[in-house]
Amino acid sequence: MKWVPAASLARKPWAVEQRVAVRRGSGYLLEFPLSRVVAASLVLVDAQQQHLALGRNVLHEQSGGRTVVGWDGLVYLENLQAHNSLVVNLADGGQCRVQFDLDVQQQGDVPLLGPLVCQ
Repeated sequence: MKWVPAASLARKPWAVEQRVAVRRGSGYLLEFPLSRVVAASLVLVDAQQQHLALGRNVLHEQSGGRTVVGWDGLVYLENLQAHNSLVVNLADGGQCRVQFDLDVQQQGDVPLLGPLVCQ
């Protein structure tokens, strides 16, 4: 059995199952179209090294992608580039920023980066 890398994404996410019927002694080639995705999980902390609050909105400036901060400051992002900038909306109405670099050529599994300080 061949495993699909974690950094792959189905171009049609609803196409995760295909059903066919074949005659005995014959076969059928199924195609599941996948494309490479540059992704990472990040741990975001504030200047006091405390995890950012659950549910804070996060914007990836290069792609326009949006996500939210999960438990323990964890954030998952896709469509990353070699240099990345994030803007996080804070509970007090302010914002903080994080910048990080990623080796997009060496991506296989989804890396876990951080903790990264949001300033």
